[in-house]
Amino acid sequence: MRIVFRIVNLIIVSCSLFVVISLWPNYDNEYPIFTDITLPLFLPSFFMLFFSTPCILLTLYLKKEFVIIKVFSVILIYCISAVFAASMLEFTFYGNILICVFFSLFAWLHFIYYIAISKSWLN
Repeated sequence: MRIVFRIVNLIIVSCSLFVVISLWPNYDNEYPIFTDITLPLFLPSFFMLFFSTPCILLTLYLKKEFVIIKVFSVILIYCISAVFAASMLEFTFYGNILICVFFSLFAWLHFIYYIAISKSWLN
């Protein structure tokens, strides 16, 4: 089960990386990417790649004694990735926050699911 678990997560991270690389905004020769249909594809992949994957690695490889550091680090990584994603959007301030929170829910679900499954399957 351990190898299946790792392969599935490698596929998820690879797909997220592909979407982020292929849809990364290039403002020199195209319209802003975050005002069209690619927003629902890009932002969940962005948050899965830059929020949930580092948080998963952090929580799995830090010792159990560092619970406060884990929680603080997860919140800090989320804030940094949300501010970076919101700075790329072309909407109002509150619209940016709302969109980032909504699309980061996919990454939160990925993070929680991964931690829950890893505790039951990998132990």
